[in-house]
Amino acid sequence: MPTVPVPIQCLPPEILNSIFQRTIPPTFLLDVSLYAGPHSPWFKATKIKKSIILVCRSWYTIGIRFLYEDIVLQRPHQIPAFVRTLDTSSLAQDFGYLVKSINICTYIPPEFSISFNKHLTRIMDNCPRLQQFNFSPPFKWPFTAPNPILSWSITSLSLNDSFPFAIVLRILGAAGGQLRHLGMHAPPSSVVSGTERLCYLPYLLSLQIYFRTWEGFSISFFVDVLCIPRIKHLTLRSVGQFEASFFLPILEKHGPKLCVLQLHTENCMDDVHNTDFEEHTDGQILLDLCPGLEHLVIESTRAMVGLSHPNIQWLDVWIPGDVTPSWRHRSEILAGFRACRGLREIHSVLMHLFDIATLLPPDMVATDLDTFEIAFPGACVRHGVGRLDLARRIDVDSWDVPTYDTDSGAILESDCTSDWVTKSDDGESEDDGAQSSVLSYQDSEASDSNSVKNLKEDEALPQQELESLLVSGNN
Repeated sequence: MPTVPVPIQCLPPEILNSIFQRTIPPTFLLDVSLYAGPHSPWFKATKIKKSIILVCRSWYTIGIRFLYEDIVLQRPHQIPAFVRTLDTSSLAQDFGYLVKSINICTYIPPEFSISFNKHLTRIMDNCPRLQQFNFSPPFKWPFTAPNPILSWSITSLSLNDSFPFAIVLRILGAAGGQLRHLGMHAPPSSVVSGTERLCYLPYLLSLQIYFRTWEGFSISFFVDVLCIPRIKHLTLRSVGQFEASFFLPILEKHGPKLCVLQLHTENCMDDVHNTDFEEHTDGQILLDLCPGLEHLVIESTRAMVGLSHPNIQWLDVWIPGDVTPSWRHRSEILAGFRACRGLREIHSVLMHLFDIATLLPPDMVATDLDTFEIAFPGACVRHGVGRLDLARRIDVDSWDVPTYDTDSGAILESDCTSDWVTKSDDGESEDDGAQSSVLSYQDSEASDSNSVKNLKEDEALPQQELESLLVSGNN
């Protein structure tokens, strides 16, 4: 029986949802940092989301979920604007109910610390389905805000070293009961020595520890203070080369429970012959402390020669793009891992996606017939047998790159929130012409810097004026 063509306006919501899912790249492929540039995959994905909701009402109903599912706040004034959007949403369109993850990667001036804490509390109150919270500004500052109250629904938490250690402890004490993933910096040795109270995280499965430097920081917090009985996945990240003796204590305590171990250094690709362990004996000691380990992710092949483990099934190794896929040491490496089912190479250009080794596990591709690509505008990752790399550059073709103009696009200031609708003092909606219910910003980099500069010149401004200045983004 022949089928009757259905107009696109009449497609069922389930079909539209499936189409949009295949149009928008997964979050783990997107770098939300500003230094990725205005034409990065994340900016392109956000523009796609904003375009979808402007097509028609039926597309808006489905597309708005994708727009608000992952919120990224890259400018200080976006925080109160987002709060205002949540406060003005109605029962028919509750934006807060759509939010599943929030990433705050903006600098918060000390003058706005009280306002920031108040806004953060309101965000948590209005997002009952929030599961992931990342606080990752690009640099450190003396954070002076009171203790932020996180939502009870959060299962994944990542904090950089901007928070004082005492506040981190209180956050973990309040939200740790339901955490499944935790990412944090190693605290300074001076603050850990006086900590007596245990921090109990009964359901934590994945722990990511970042070391900015090896000097002055302590691993004892994760050994003596943090109680994680169900830990299965441990990631150790550092700026420089790993010192095996430094993190030996954490593997002595948690190694028997680990199934996945990742050793990740941010500058490892400066030298093709970088090694994760100073000597092979150090590497063997670490492997012996993890008898149940099944998946090892490291950044060197030469250091693995001569090592052995009875249960490791998969080896992932980060390599520079100019290294020949067929290694001279491959057979020597596999000889020491009798249970190993495969050794996979991961292209170094994916280094900023340090979790991709576990998000795309090596057993997904067993034969050439299983090879697949995740292809979206600006991002195209190819997973073949024993190889995970780029099918093409993560960027657009040179003839397809438009000239960036902050006045016409304001990409950096609006992409995470789209075209929010605000209300004027008399209660009437102010619409910029877009058929959407989200707020659009047109202020420039200069206005942001001027507002902060003027604020520092007059620190006596009352809190209400500070909030108004923060929202306006200009002087």
